[in-house]
Amino acid sequence: MRNRIKKMIAVLISACGILEVSRWLRARCFNKPSVTILCYHRIVPEGGLISPQCISSDLFEKQMRFFSSKFDFITLDDVASYLSGDIAFQRDVMAFTFDDGYEDNYINAAPILERFDAKAAFYIASEPILDGKNYWIDELSILLEALHGSAAIVDLTELDDVAFKISQFISAPEDQKKQQAKNIFYAANALNEGQKNKLLIELRKTCEVIGRTPNKTPTLMSVSQIKALMSRGHIIGAHTHTHPRLSNLTVDEVESEIFQGVERLSEHFGEIKHFAYPFGKMADIPTDKSALFNVLDRCGFKISVTTEDNVLAQSDHKYLVPRKVMSAQSVSQIDLKMELMAWQR
Repeated sequence: MRNRIKKMIAVLISACGILEVSRWLRARCFNKPSVTILCYHRIVPEGGLISPQCISSDLFEKQMRFFSSKFDFITLDDVASYLSGDIAFQRDVMAFTFDDGYEDNYINAAPILERFDAKAAFYIASEPILDGKNYWIDELSILLEALHGSAAIVDLTELDDVAFKISQFISAPEDQKKQQAKNIFYAANALNEGQKNKLLIELRKTCEVIGRTPNKTPTLMSVSQIKALMSRGHIIGAHTHTHPRLSNLTVDEVESEIFQGVERLSEHFGEIKHFAYPFGKMADIPTDKSALFNVLDRCGFKISVTTEDNVLAQSDHKYLVPRKVMSAQSVSQIDLKMELMAWQR
């Protein structure tokens, strides 16, 4: 009900022309055009229980049509030049990014982007793409889906909080299982890598014991598909090696994850100049920014992006660049949110 009311308010504000006046005032009277980087994940109608944000092809095309009428499209190289003071923008501009490298980015997103003459950056973790491994969030999602509604008992010694949330999820009604699954993800994302691996191992064992077979994880892009995107002018960026929560790692582990990711990708795709933090909130990024930025400098990155919802300011640090994470919202809701963000900056 609350979401429906928000949508109605956004539609009303948009229909009254308030946002058009706001954009004109901001850009013409205050000389403050907005610089926005969008973060997408999957272009499919619906993913798994805790799949990254999913948007259907139809909605994505509607969003692109709307954006093309309000913004000039730029690349992340343009963003880097803007931060260094080499270029300025006269009207609102927008850049597009996609995290994780799902195959639907190639099949569904890229053709729509190209119809609107837009280029995107695709951030990929080297191990899942090059070694055929699964993202742990996708594996957690399919294992939980297999266990829902069963009489299973998952043995998770020393992970009491997660174990309790799993027991709640297993017995949850159908209309509550997605929220319960997200609760598990939030708790599990705070675990270290060893604990996460233990969680997945125990969930797999439980599925085997009760005779339930999990679905397949979502397909990721192939090397040839990624090279095809590059040949069409899109950018490939690094997203670490295994996609861990970097704030859980030591300084040496952070360095290994970033360097290994870049080196592996460079073997196949050439020089990698852009980086995205896995998960990307400030709580997911190491607190020792000096050591982190030193690693990023040694990799030669132009910029590194977060998932902190905001438009860009020229004063932002090049290694803490904000992005607006996109979800299945109407263009009216997105328009209102982005204009509010622009005034806040």
